[in-house]
Amino acid sequence: MDYAASFGAGLVVGIMYGLLRVPSPAPPFVCLVGLAGILVGYTVPEWIA
Repeated sequence: MDYAASFGAGLVVGIMYGLLRVPSPAPPFVCLVGLAGILVGYTVPEWIA
C-alpha cells in the first residue's frame, strides 16, 4: 500500500508539473539515484544490527 500511495503522489505531482508547464526540479536519473541512496541508507541500520 505504501508503494501505491507513493506512486500515486508522484503521478499527481508529475501531472501538475505537466499541466503548469513547469520544468522538473531535477533530471529523472538524478532523482532515481537519490531515491536509491535513500533506500540504501534506510537499510544500513538493519545491516549493522
